[in-house]
Amino acid sequence: MRKTSIFIALIAATFIAGCGAGKFTVTRADDSFSEDKSQFYTSTNNRISSKSIAGGMHIDDKGVFVNPFVKKTASDTGVILLGFNIENRFSTDSSSGSVNGLGTIKSLVFKFEGGSLITLDVSGQQGKADDVIRYNSVAGYAYQDRSEYGVALIEPDAFMKIAQASAISIKITGSQQSMIYEAKDIAPEFIHNIKSFYDKYVITQPL
Repeated sequence: MRKTSIFIALIAATFIAGCGAGKFTVTRADDSFSEDKSQFYTSTNNRISSKSIAGGMHIDDKGVFVNPFVKKTASDTGVILLGFNIENRFSTDSSSGSVNGLGTIKSLVFKFEGGSLITLDVSGQQGKADDVIRYNSVAGYAYQDRSEYGVALIEPDAFMKIAQASAISIKITGSQQSMIYEAKDIAPEFIHNIKSFYDKYVITQPL
């Protein structure tokens, strides 16, 4: 069940990707085919930062996204599975290559004020390339949009610590390169979105 749920979470993330780095959105999965009627919520568009891995600034829908998801009991009294769908959206081109690519995403680390860490291993890694290769006639190079995916599971107490943090820094590690987002780089809405998700969808009802 655990591996199946991770796969479902990743498929959900892949399905909703490509909508643009717009408003943070939470979607409840259709439970009509679920025998236990468990509640499954996924989200999209929770970008860590507008700072790019290569060192520039994103003015488009690209970047690294850490989107929370949760699977809860039908009675809303327990969390079955909790984690983050991770997605790195970037372009590779014939001029500079995949400078914003991470490769296979390995781990995600949250660092808090005071130095304490939450380290999450990433599984279910996948990659996806756009079917269309485009050409920039002005700059003279071809480019293709790509995405790298992974899933990181987390315990509710650790999720709550992130949601309640006033400031965090984040390190994401891939097989090709790593990226550190200092606290000043984190988008103001990033933690807010996680806190909102925690308050609305993770907190369970008393028995």
